[in-house]
Amino acid sequence: MTEPSLLIASISMKVDAYRRFIASEPTNAFAEAAAGIIVNGEDDFLTIRYLKTEGALFAAYIFRWGDRSDEIMERPYFKALLGACMFMEGDEHGRVIISPGALNFLSDGIEAAFVLTPGASTRADAVTDAEMAHFDTLLNRHIFEGFCHRLVNLEVIKNPQIFPTELCERVEALLEKRYTKLHADRIPAATPLSPVRLFNGYHYNGHFLIYTEPGQIRPLVGLDPLSLRQRDWGASDSRHVVIGGRVITTDPETFKVHQGDEDSTFYADANHVYGPALTPFPDSDPGSFVYVDAGFSVTVHVGMPGTAQRCQTWAQLREPTRAFISSHCAY
Repeated sequence: MTEPSLLIASISMKVDAYRRFIASEPTNAFAEAAAGIIVNGEDDFLTIRYLKTEGALFAAYIFRWGDRSDEIMERPYFKALLGACMFMEGDEHGRVIISPGALNFLSDGIEAAFVLTPGASTRADAVTDAEMAHFDTLLNRHIFEGFCHRLVNLEVIKNPQIFPTELCERVEALLEKRYTKLHADRIPAATPLSPVRLFNGYHYNGHFLIYTEPGQIRPLVGLDPLSLRQRDWGASDSRHVVIGGRVITTDPETFKVHQGDEDSTFYADANHVYGPALTPFPDSDPGSFVYVDAGFSVTVHVGMPGTAQRCQTWAQLREPTRAFISSHCAY
């Protein structure tokens, strides 16, 4: 299995220079990269931010499928990083490194490295042990200890500790522009022989939507391709929510995800609490639903005047071939 590779940069500059860099046209490449990760459902991780403690721009891009240095160096966002030298001044210094091993940075070494000084970038693959240790500290502190291998999705990039707000707005604009083009050109022309890929896992054949993932194809009859939107948890049109090919009729704007581990995520809308398989729990109260931890949650039901029912609900999905949803209520 290919190990994830890494592009990482630490470039000292003043905070106002960082803001001017983010506002510059070349950084559109970061927004385009993030939009591509979202649409394609890739497992890559991308962050760019300013570290006040370092007085530096920090950027990292983890490539799930081990992209090579020669591929990375041809991409616009790599060239944009090198272009950050134009926003440096005085004795400010920067390093941009490409490593074949994001998970074993110190032992796997580097494939390419660049030194940045005000107005110039130079390839310099000789990286000192002290520089490697510094980058390893940044990698652990700002990625693996907090956001290890999260997908770049709209919820994540709205976190200013991961992605600048200005770039997030550009990502949203790119996604909306893509929808506009799909609606105008591609969806009307879709046929069973030439279906249109709307985004990762969702297609339209001119008659109905189709959900695909390895090992399954599911028709999504009755959903509206024109109002279908990609969500962090799946997709929705104006009247339905789709997760893993399963559909429920609900208002997507009231639908919430209570994220646990892979086997114990709960959902809620204005009327129901749902288990991991999108099965509603009888008599559940979404207004008082509280997610406690993976596989355990609490709902409080108000019954007769002056009495309260405390309902403990949990999901046990550890047996490999069957999934069990259990609930127990204590008065």
